[in-house]
Order: sequence, then structure tokens, then C-alpha cells
Amino acid sequence: MRKSPTLKDDLKEYLEYKESILRDDSYKVYKLFGKKFLSFLEVKKLIDTPTKDVTPKLCENYKRHILKLHKHTTTRNKEIAQMKTFFYQFTKSGWERYRVSPAQNIELLPKQDSELHEPFSENQASEIIGKILEKRDYWLLLYIYMIHYTFARPGREVRLMKVGDIKPRALLIRPENSKNRRTKTPTIAKPVEQLIEYLGIKNMPNHYYIFGANGCPGTKPCGRNLYYHRHRQILKELKIEGKYTLYGWKHTGNIRAITLGINERELQFQNGFRDHRTLEIYIRKLSAYMSSEIYEKFL
Repeated sequence: MRKSPTLKDDLKEYLEYKESILRDDSYKVYKLFGKKFLSFLEVKKLIDTPTKDVTPKLCENYKRHILKLHKHTTTRNKEIAQMKTFFYQFTKSGWERYRVSPAQNIELLPKQDSELHEPFSENQASEIIGKILEKRDYWLLLYIYMIHYTFARPGREVRLMKVGDIKPRALLIRPENSKNRRTKTPTIAKPVEQLIEYLGIKNMPNHYYIFGANGCPGTKPCGRNLYYHRHRQILKELKIEGKYTLYGWKHTGNIRAITLGINERELQFQNGFRDHRTLEIYIRKLSAYMSSEIYEKFL
């Protein structure tokens, strides 16, 4: 009689499948889940349990394990969601172990608003740009401008931009680099366009990374933390302390655009939000930083 696949067997196959279809940084999340789930199964002596025999009770016990292991709600929900995704995989064609996942009714915790990367005030932004110009670090300035004006994320979206991604008055953010795996085409604002022209970037080969390993366009992208450290050094010199990061320029740009009265529909497209409700949530989070009108007029 053929032995039923165990949780250990199916976890191994599941992770191999995910590794084959995901890029490395995305697969790391699944790999970490596999490590934690396997450890839990070993401690509870459940590793040889046939996957088809898993009950909602086992899933609930893993949830409680995660609640003890992590304190932050977002982290807890990510880990629980990974477990739910794992068991749901085995309801799919070719993977069938169940008709209904045993984790189907395992609930996530109520969501909490995530903490914002601190936006820069107008004075801080002016000081930072001034210090960068003083140092003539125009590549750092362009990196910031890409985040501030196009609302691109400072990781893959900016770091892996290529010269050929610069289109007339628009920037192409490819799906393999975007967070949501969709193509985005934010408008290039005049300050970005002028800096691109000044640096002569469009004269470079299209396949060059804009932010190359040698501090200018090249065949290899810059390191993950190169511009983070250069930005951090500027903040240190200006004695700007707090939860300030490169990502904060995305929020700073949104606040500036909102206060200038730019149409919400335009902001939705510039941010790459598919649903207008996402923009509404974003604006609500930012409102505490931008309501100068209440300060000035609510007397």
C-alpha cells in the first residue's frame, strides 16, 4: 500500500515549487516560513503526519505558536497567512489533499495602521537638497528625485531602473521590479527631467542601469545600500534624527502634491494604486502631517 505524503514531504515539494517560480528576494519569505513550520512540527512530533490528516486544530496550534513567537501584529499576520497559503495550495488541481483547506477558518488578527517612514518637513527637505548640492552629489539627488516625484520605491523600483526605462515625460517601472508585479508608468516631473538632461543619462546605452555600480550608469546596478548610506550621511551632518529614510521621500512627495491640490486621480496613477480606496487610506495616514489649513484657518 502506497504511503500517504507527509507534511515534511509536502512542505519540501511546496518550497521547491515556490523557488522555481519566484525571484530570490520573494522566495526568502517562503523559505523562512518553511523553516519555522518545520521546527514547530519537529517539536510537536508531527513531522510524519500525513498531510491529508491535518485538522483545523493543528492549524490553530500553529497560529498560537506564532503569537508567542512574534509581538508585532503585521509580522504575526504575515506568518499566519503563510500557513494558510501553504494548506490552500493542497486544494488545487494536481496538489489535492483536501476539498477544503484545514486552515480556511483560521482568522488573522485585526489590522493596525503601519507606521509611516517619517516625511520630511519643507525646511528639512530644503536643507537636505542644499547639502547635496553643496557636495555636488547629483546622483544621490536624482535617486531622491525619483522617489519624491515619481513615487517609485527606493529598492528595486529605483535601484534597477535602466536608461531605456526613461520615456518621453514618463518612467517605465517594469513588473519584475515593482512591488505588486504590475507595470507602472509615472509621469516625470520637470525637476527630474532637467536633472536627467543635465547628467546626460539619455546619451547612455539603453541597457545600462541608471544607478550603476561605479556611481554612474553602467552594466551592473549599484549595491542595495549605497544610496541609503549616502543619504544617511547627509542626515547625520544636518543632525536630522528620527525615523527618516529614503522611503520617506515618497511620503514627502505625496504630501507636497496633496497640498498643491493635484487631482487625486492623478495621484492614484502616479503611486500605482489600482484601487482609489488605497489612496484614501494613504491620504488619511498622511493627513496628520499636512493639515496646515486646519492650523491656519480653524480659529
